[in-house]
This record gives sequence, structure tokens and C-alpha cells, in this order.
Amino acid sequence: MKHLSLFKLPFTESIFSWKTREDKVESRCYLRIYWLSFDKAVVIVSELSDNFGFSITDSGEELITLVCSHFKLTLSKIMWLEHFPTYNPQELDIYYGVQLFSNQIIRYQLTKKSVERLLSTH
Repeated sequence: MKHLSLFKLPFTESIFSWKTREDKVESRCYLRIYWLSFDKAVVIVSELSDNFGFSITDSGEELITLVCSHFKLTLSKIMWLEHFPTYNPQELDIYYGVQLFSNQIIRYQLTKKSVERLLSTH
């Protein structure tokens, strides 16, 4: 998996798995949390090519809730990004910023450069 340039920010990374009662297959994503301060963070979830469960987009609201609960994050103090790697050096990875408002998810596309700038300014 292609990574963003590593910054001096402390970060956590893992393969995050989740499953609800309705799911027959466990869902998985690659998770990175860049800690901007003790309680603020940029969370990047990346789709995995070997994930046979729900995608990070299809279970966005549930995934945000689970990650925030697991890592004791406050929704209003994080920036949530979805990352879709292309696995093809000729194509660019896709990034979306995600905001959750009153149970509605709003996505907006970001460039890799804008994500790198965001992480390097803190």
C-alpha cells in the first residue's frame, strides 16, 4: 500500500475490522490516526483490495462511530478521510474528506497534495 509521506506527527496505524449482526462477512480497512494534539486527529481509512465485507463508503457512518468509540475520539475534533488506493502507478489515489451532519454524510474530493499539506502544517 502506498503511504503518505511520513510526518513528525505521532500516529497510530492498524488493520481495523468490524462486523455487525447483519453482516455475514467481516469488513476490514487500513486505519491511520495522525494525532494533531491530545484530543484532535486526522483519521484516514483506506480501502483494502482483500476486503470482502462492506466498503469504507458503504458503512461510513457506522465505521466513523466505531473508530471514534474504540480510540476515544470526539467526532467534532477529528477530520475523517477516505482513501482509495489505485494499486497502479499510472493512476492517482483518491481521497475524500467526510463530514457527518445529522446522520447525513457529505463527501468532498481532495488531492493527495492537499492531504499532505494538511498533515505537514500541524
